Amino acid sequence: MIIVENLSKFELEKARRCVSIANGGIGVFSDPSNGILFNSKEIREAFVKDIVCKTNKELYEQDFDTKFSGSTLVFTLLLGNLIVCGNVGDSRAVIGSQKEGEWSVTRLSRDHKPELADERERIINSNGRISPSKNIEGEYTGPARVWQKNAKYPGLAMSRSLGDQVGKCCGVIEVPEVRERRLTNADKVLILGSDGIWELITSVEAVRLVIPFWKVNDAKSACNKLVEEARNRWKRKSNSIDDITCIVMFINPK
Repeated sequence: MIIVENLSKFELEKARRCVSIANGGIGVFSDPSNGILFNSKEIREAFVKDIVCKTNKELYEQDFDTKFSGSTLVFTLLLGNLIVCGNVGDSRAVIGSQKEGEWSVTRLSRDHKPELADERERIINSNGRISPSKNIEGEYTGPARVWQKNAKYPGLAMSRSLGDQVGKCCGVIEVPEVRERRLTNADKVLILGSDGIWELITSVEAVRLVIPFWKVNDAKSACNKLVEEARNRWKRKSNSIDDITCIVMFINPK
């Protein structure tokens, strides 16, 4: 989801055309807060946390099971030259910037993995434990996961999520982490993706893959390229493919 402040209808449609979608959903909307989000960082952070936590509460109230199923979430609010990123879990948002012909990459979000010091502390203090899974030989394998202290569930490889009710009793939370950045003329590319992208493609690689499409202002093809590359790498790695959801937006399309 991308919310943009104070756009005319023409500008709103132009913003939508600069965004590409694959295996997921996105909305580009005018600011619903009537400008209140401009007032302070504290208000923006409270707004982001409120809408995410309310969404999670509504998920719990639905008639489908969210005890052992859930989702990560990453989204951005574009308020003039300010970009606000909300993140839950290990989806990621990155910006590619070009200055004097050189490209650089900035992460807007932090992957919420259970081995992070602050995330680990919360989990351990909430009757949880952290370890990889065990294979049939009893050997540890794969990434660090969150478990109830004396149980073999939920086994989440992330420390924050929407849904996943069972994980809440061992420190898995739905509260987003909120980060801000002032955009400059050097910032050209915004990429949001699920961990199916980032497990096998680094942030730097992702930006490099979309640069040729930025040059011709083709966000849709840039998005397709990222998805195709991630899918091919998953096929070479294993018989399974993780969820691959990707959004590409050109901030200053040429």
